Amino acid sequence: MIQTIATIIIPVFIIIALGYSATLFKFLEISEIQILTKFAQNIALPCLLFINLYKLDLNSVFSLNLLLTFYLSASISFVIGILIGYYFFLKNLANSIPIGFCCLFSNSLLLGLPITELALGTEALESNFIIVAFHAPFCYLLGISAMEISINGNKNLLIACKKILKSILSNALTVGIILGFLFNVSHIPIPYFLTDALNLLAKAGIPIALFALGGILTQYKEKLINSLPQSIMIACISLFIQPLLTVYFGKNIFTISEEELKSAVITAAMAPGVNAFIFSNMYKRSIEIAASSVILCTAISIFSSAFWITYIS
Repeated sequence: MIQTIATIIIPVFIIIALGYSATLFKFLEISEIQILTKFAQNIALPCLLFINLYKLDLNSVFSLNLLLTFYLSASISFVIGILIGYYFFLKNLANSIPIGFCCLFSNSLLLGLPITELALGTEALESNFIIVAFHAPFCYLLGISAMEISINGNKNLLIACKKILKSILSNALTVGIILGFLFNVSHIPIPYFLTDALNLLAKAGIPIALFALGGILTQYKEKLINSLPQSIMIACISLFIQPLLTVYFGKNIFTISEEELKSAVITAAMAPGVNAFIFSNMYKRSIEIAASSVILCTAISIFSSAFWITYIS
C-alpha cells in the first residue's frame, strides 16, 4: 500500500524539484517564476475550478451531512492552527492565519482523488467530488475573511466587510468558482470549442503551480529549516487531527454512510496542497512556512495515508 501511494506522491516532488533546480541553476530567473505563479493563480487554476464546477452534477452528489462533517472538522483545524501559530510561534495574528490555512486546505484534488480511487475504487469518488466542489470556495472564503478581519480589525465593521467582499470578488480563484456555480445552476450552454480551450488551460494549472512553488523555494532555502517546528505542527494537525475529527463527527454527530465517511476521512488526511502556498503568497505572509509544510506534509502523507486507509477499512 505504501509503495503504491508513493507512486502517486513522488511525481509531485519531481515537479517541485524541477522548478527548484531550474531556478537554482539560472535556467529561469525568479522574476520568470513569479510570472508562472501569476499565470497559475490568475488564469489556469481559475479555469480548473470553473470547468469542474460547471460539469459537476450537483443533484446526484450533494450531501449536506457529508459537507458538515468534513468542513466542521476542517474549520476546527483552521482555528487550532491559528491559535498554536499565534501563541507558540509568531505572536502575530495575520502571520498566523496562513498556518491555519495550511491546516485547513488538504490536497483534495491532486492527492485525495487518486488515493481514494486506489483505496476504495472509482465508484467511491462521488463523495470526493462533492467535497472538492465546495473545497476551494469554502477555504478561500474562510481564509480571506479571517485575513482581512485581522488586517482591518480596528476599522469600522462595514468597511471591513466591504474590504472582504472586494478581496473575494477580485480574487481570480473565487471568480472562477462563482462563475462555475452560476453556469452550472443556470444550465447556460458553453460551446465545445470553448470548453476544450478551458480544459487545456485547466490541465496546466496544478503542474505549473507546483513547478513555480519549487522555484519560489530557492528564495527561502535558508529559512526552510527554521520553519521545521511550524511545519511539524501543521503536519500533526492536517494529517492526524483533522481526519480524527472527521471520524468523530461523521460517526457520532452527522451519522453519514460508511462510504461517505471513508471518502471524507481520506480527503481530510491529505497534506496541504499548493493552494496553501498560493494563499500565503497572495498576502506575502509566512510564505516559507507554507512552502516547507507542503513539502514535509506531502512526504509524511505517504505513511499517514496508509495508516488512515487501514483504519477505515
